[in-house]
Amino acid sequence: MASLYNNLKKRKENYVFTGSVITRLPTLVSHCPTEVDQFVCFSGGILFWLIHWRTQRKMYKKLGISKVEQKIIRILGEYEVNIKNEYCVLVRKAEG
Repeated sequence: MASLYNNLKKRKENYVFTGSVITRLPTLVSHCPTEVDQFVCFSGGILFWLIHWRTQRKMYKKLGISKVEQKIIRILGEYEVNIKNEYCVLVRKAEG
């Protein structure tokens, strides 16, 4: 996971991954915030943000998601993820 994070923190436009990373990525992608989640979080103000952050922290601890995996989840939220035939393709989402 650390090597995956080291690659993702470069924030390239697209990535292709194979190997053992593929087995864990679907789980991490399922925890990525949706556009609605992001909108509600930003428009909800600081109190909502604190409640949301605390809830997420407890959920990650309960599910055994490490700090590095949490960082990967935040980065994966910026990409469209397609997993097929033992390959994973990440393409940066268009802004707007």
